Amino acid sequence: MKLTQLLENTVFELLQGTLEKEILNLNYDSRKITQNSVFVAIKGFSTDGHNFLLPAIKNGASVLVVEELKNLEDFPELTILKVKNSRQTLALLSANFYGNPAKKLTLVGITGTNGKTTTSFVIKALLEKFGVKIGLLGTTGNFIADKKFENTHTTPESLELHEFFAKMLAENVQIVVMEVSSHSLFLERVFGLDFKVAIFTNLTQDHLDFHETLENYKLAKGILFKNLSKNSFAVLNADDEVSDFYAKTTRAKVMTFSQNKNANLSVLKTKFSLEGTEFTVNFEGKIFSAKTLLPGKFNLSNVLASLLAVFSVLQKNFNEIVSGLETVKPVEGRFEIIRKNKLFAVVDYAHTPDALEKILVSLREVCKGKIVTVFGCGGDRDKTKRAKMGKIASELSDEIVVTSDNPRTENPLEIISEIKKGISKPNFYEVQDRKKAIELGVSLLKSGDVLLVAGKGHETYQIFGTQKIHFNDREVVRFFFEKV
Repeated sequence: MKLTQLLENTVFELLQGTLEKEILNLNYDSRKITQNSVFVAIKGFSTDGHNFLLPAIKNGASVLVVEELKNLEDFPELTILKVKNSRQTLALLSANFYGNPAKKLTLVGITGTNGKTTTSFVIKALLEKFGVKIGLLGTTGNFIADKKFENTHTTPESLELHEFFAKMLAENVQIVVMEVSSHSLFLERVFGLDFKVAIFTNLTQDHLDFHETLENYKLAKGILFKNLSKNSFAVLNADDEVSDFYAKTTRAKVMTFSQNKNANLSVLKTKFSLEGTEFTVNFEGKIFSAKTLLPGKFNLSNVLASLLAVFSVLQKNFNEIVSGLETVKPVEGRFEIIRKNKLFAVVDYAHTPDALEKILVSLREVCKGKIVTVFGCGGDRDKTKRAKMGKIASELSDEIVVTSDNPRTENPLEIISEIKKGISKPNFYEVQDRKKAIELGVSLLKSGDVLLVAGKGHETYQIFGTQKIHFNDREVVRFFFEKV
């Protein structure tokens, strides 16, 4: 590819060199630079790409994209381009490098604290019932139809994102459903993308270790709606007051859903059970009855968002869309039910105060016996939510077992100690080893009780320090169920 082609629609200042170069590679990681590459120097939070210009040159970079220049007078053969925002530039260059595949795909983006993964899989399943080939990017992995690809971020960096778009396009994907994290919005990973539909699920405390304040967190997610075109749809949760803010900042057509008030799609009746949910909705003046295998009030919000999103994309008869719900399966690690004779457990990814509260309230509505909750909090993350989660678990569970989640570089016992500050009842056990904690939780069960194992859901590992070890809550629950 010619450098001039790669630079289309970008704004830059040519500090030195020529634009008449052939480019074979593009990267922001100096270790992945090869001959005739463009290296984009990005300022990170722990490292600064401008400190790796020399290694990039050594590995074959012929073009540097920088925000500032650092002593490169000894390399007159280089082309050096100065830009105001290298993250935005990386996104534009990545799109050009892979032939702008996103412009040939219909993009559906989902943001919010909780519910993104479930909503994305429900949308995928509903769209597939209409014969549409779907790509999905999110927390549990990236998918082309049912083919899974592992990932490291909920929303990939822009270079990897456009590479995957190109792969999807090559396999005839038509619609991409993707979780859009607040990190990815703030860090410009999705800069320049034209979303057909953007969904807001809810906003509660999370990621304050990164965003510092809830206001910053709200504004980061709001970038998705602010950048929508007037030909797009903003699907907003009217039960969350933040939706009013996003509705005022977007040019898109606003579509709302609610369980509690008037909206484009509003709930009239509900019947919850551990087997799923039956409900009746009013969609723009018409009444529809529906069933879903996804249990719980919080999951009903995810289902409502999914129905509106699919309608917005396909403009199909709403009754056809609703009828497809009955066979949509629950998502792995999201209110995943495990049974063995009279034993009953739920494994869920709930790792925020709001998510933990919602799943416990949902369980209380359908559980005839006691609720035993096993949970912990991740290390090197927002510390202010630990005591809050301890309080919620203690007040809404009959018994709790406080344990490790992913301690990372923190002392697991210190994390547990901070959780215990929110516990005011003598209904808890403290077991640092997560496997032993689940074993204890199982031993506390009697017929009619429910064990909730919260925090890790689909994850198949624990992180100690910087090392990952295999650990799967679902496997461990099944193991101890077999021993009872």
